[in-house]
Amino acid sequence: MNQDRLQSVLRAILFLGFVLFMVFGPFYRQVLLGESHIFRRWMMFHDRGVSIRDATFYLSDGESLVELDRKQVLDGVDLTAGEAADVWRINTVNEVRLVARLLCDELGDDADIRAVVRVGTMQGNGWQQDTNFNSDQNLCED
Repeated sequence: MNQDRLQSVLRAILFLGFVLFMVFGPFYRQVLLGESHIFRRWMMFHDRGVSIRDATFYLSDGESLVELDRKQVLDGVDLTAGEAADVWRINTVNEVRLVARLLCDELGDDADIRAVVRVGTMQGNGWQQDTNFNSDQNLCED
């Protein structure tokens, strides 16, 4: 009976020690600005979304831009699995160009598709303008 109680107390102490280590480690590094190789910084989702592109596509009539919902426009188009993934989540410049080409094909050769693209970064507010694209460039001419 006494040994069971001792095991329970040891388990509780080990569990409490583990919890304190998990809580105090990030607190020590990030709040108290401590330097330690034992305690790590809390980095959940640290670099998640870096280099992902947030693309907004527009149809130009020469005077104004009308925002396109690329998923709605390409809904009935027969896409390969890779192309379908690229329509939903754009990671590279080539994927932006692929989606623009698919939109041009769907809307016709004389369509004037423009894109404004932001890139996820680890600096500033997390977004920077992608200099490969601007709203003055007709992507159907490429």
